[in-house]
Amino acid sequence: MIPHDGITFGTAQMSVVTVCAILVIGLGFTTRPSRAYLLWAFAFLLALLSSYASIAAELDEHNEPLRVFALGLLLGVPPLLWSGLRAQRDVRAYGWVGPLAAVVFGTLLAAASSGELYPIAFRSAFLCSGVFAALCAWELRLGRRRRSRFALPMLIASVAYAGVALIGFSAGIVVIVSGITDDLTATRALNNLGVMVYSICVTVTILTLSNDRRGAGSISSDPRSVPTFSAVASDRLERARARRERSWSVVSLRFDDVDDIRDAAGEAGFRSIQARLSNGFLDRIGADADLARGGDGVLVALIPAAPASVRRTLHALLDDIADTREDLPLSVRLTASAGLVGVESAGYDLEDLEHAAHEARRSAFQAGGNRVAVAEAAVDR
Repeated sequence: MIPHDGITFGTAQMSVVTVCAILVIGLGFTTRPSRAYLLWAFAFLLALLSSYASIAAELDEHNEPLRVFALGLLLGVPPLLWSGLRAQRDVRAYGWVGPLAAVVFGTLLAAASSGELYPIAFRSAFLCSGVFAALCAWELRLGRRRRSRFALPMLIASVAYAGVALIGFSAGIVVIVSGITDDLTATRALNNLGVMVYSICVTVTILTLSNDRRGAGSISSDPRSVPTFSAVASDRLERARARRERSWSVVSLRFDDVDDIRDAAGEAGFRSIQARLSNGFLDRIGADADLARGGDGVLVALIPAAPASVRRTLHALLDDIADTREDLPLSVRLTASAGLVGVESAGYDLEDLEHAAHEARRSAFQAGGNRVAVAEAAVDR
């Protein structure tokens, strides 16, 4: 190991990771707080902790156990990034996987640092971390992100990370079989460089994905605020429960390709299109409904009508949306997906009804969009 090079690489890595952490926390989490951004912030804080620990190990007479423990912590970053991407997609995030992986990798590498098993231990841990990088790439190809150009930096970096991890593990097996001494000096330098590139790519992606402007499923003040909508809707449902009324439904509605619409029309244009969607929705569902709009384009409504009746209304609304002509590129087509649930199938709890409606909408979108899904089963148009 060359001390000067180690400190130089470590300082450069620490500087890049520090700037990226500040950007993610300052421009991401503090301005658009969500569970996804919280997990991403933890990922960068973990990378920052690893970088500082690595510098401390170099200065402390090349404290090898501390250095490799710091490296193990760094390998826990991809699992946290993956958890954040899942949280952003409103599915189970498994947020505990990242911290657990970091501790396990760090402890494993520190325990093996003074023995002959360290090279294979490092390559194995790196391979496991690469699996989560590949899962990050897979998440970036799902749902609304699948055609976003903003996903490309992190997508390419994650694929490269996974590829390098696989190649490194394969090379380690070849070295062991050949009986050659496994020298990781070049791998360490490549690792430091890779951390800097990966941090920059991840930062660019998570700060610019347009569907991150607000947490998925969040409800904003237009046309009705969250507290007001929740209070009014919950009160109406309680009264409906007391009177044993069963003709009540909750709807979740959203454009299929918010990313593309925002990219093509700009933020102001998107707000205008979204406002027209809200007005069209209100015109069709009537004045007896309560409606709230989410910052990521989600409309949620409580409607005093049975799901069968509401479904026909939603089909007509989706037809109107598909027939709408906007000043958008030919590749961008206005379509929407809707999720619908009735109190007979999900009860009278507003939170349960909203969750079921959101899940149904996501099922409709994943089935191709421009359709209505009732409860868990998509209804083909």
